[in-house]
Amino acid sequence: MALRTGFVSIVGRPNAGKSTLLNALLGQKLAIVTHKPQTTRTRILGVLELPLRKKTKTDAGRPAAQVVLVDTPGVHKPTTQLDRRMMQEVQDALETRDVVLFIVDATHRLHDAEPEGGVKTPGQQRRAMSRAEDAFAPGQQYRYSNSGYVLLGAVVAKAAGMPFPQFLSTRILTPIGMKRTFVLTDKGQKTAGTATAYNDFGDPDDYAEFVTGDGGIYSTVDDLYKFDRALYTNSLISQPTLSEMFIPGTVREGSTTYGLGWNIENTPAGKRVWHTGNTAGFRAYFERQLVSHRVIILLTNVGNSKRVEISAAINNILDGKPFIYPKRSGAVELETVYRSSGIDSVLTTYQSLKQKSSADFDLSEAELNTLGYQILYADHKPRDAIKIFALNASEHPSSSNAFDSLAEAYRASGDANAAKTNYEKALALDPANEHARTALAQLK
Repeated sequence: MALRTGFVSIVGRPNAGKSTLLNALLGQKLAIVTHKPQTTRTRILGVLELPLRKKTKTDAGRPAAQVVLVDTPGVHKPTTQLDRRMMQEVQDALETRDVVLFIVDATHRLHDAEPEGGVKTPGQQRRAMSRAEDAFAPGQQYRYSNSGYVLLGAVVAKAAGMPFPQFLSTRILTPIGMKRTFVLTDKGQKTAGTATAYNDFGDPDDYAEFVTGDGGIYSTVDDLYKFDRALYTNSLISQPTLSEMFIPGTVREGSTTYGLGWNIENTPAGKRVWHTGNTAGFRAYFERQLVSHRVIILLTNVGNSKRVEISAAINNILDGKPFIYPKRSGAVELETVYRSSGIDSVLTTYQSLKQKSSADFDLSEAELNTLGYQILYADHKPRDAIKIFALNASEHPSSSNAFDSLAEAYRASGDANAAKTNYEKALALDPANEHARTALAQLK
């Protein structure tokens, strides 16, 4: 009789009991079981042999079937590079399974909530927004909102009577010949010619969500140039209506330079409108100067880029004015040193760059934070990461985020007391730091 084999992926939220179930089925402790969430960070495979109901002499010692049990990291909303890698482990397990065993903690009430693995579809996004509390009354203040654009996309789809991607294709992309532009709704759309995103250090950091309205549009500079030119005609929208997009909104508290989808600036050369964009390792910049019809379009797939600084230099070059080269990434430079010479050399090199080359390298808080997380999660060196985050906190003692990151590294290293101390510092500097507040509550 032929041996039958199948894969069963065990999936669920953190601390739902996935690893406990795996160990119980196998009769041995294969996976680590603790009260701490996310102890399992990669897939763990165990083989369960099922005995034959009726044995013959030739079947002696042979199982009837083998079940390959696949334990996975807890499904949660990713906020770091390590989180995204763990979620990729879950995704891979789902794609290579015969059966999915979804584990739920029976002591927790089931409800229609945002999935801990993150919002992946417009429906999930709308359900999450329906439970969100207003940050302030409409018209009171300005705050950029990705979710607002997702909701706007849903409104467009409802009014048009067709899915939002189809509306874009029918009303914008096809009429003006944007043949190499599409809205990502399925990973199968990514052909060999589609760009893959990477982080600052060259590690894959690709976009894998299918929420529309706030992003997920793949395009080219040539296609976006066609879009820019079309906006100077009435082919997509009338000029009087378009002009309303370039008027900043009014708020009762503070001020804003944001209109309908564009940042707006009045310059001596006329009105300038622009927008940046980023998701995963992709970055974009689109600037239009409405009087001269100058357009600057930047698309990259290698993590953070000095898009605003580059565009400023381009404008100065075109205007015959002096320009400044954007600074090089201090994080990338120091990460190269780390790989070749270790953490002590990184600290020494940082001080040297700060004293001698600060005009050439960006050594800002954000750069040090980026380096620290690379070492913490990509290199799995929490002790070394602590030294980077401690340096950042020392350089930026009034930054809540710097102490928040330092606390996270201490927590990853197992030093709960130091983590608590630094989360408390982060909260003292910024009582609105919800990440620090949540982490501190978990530690207590």
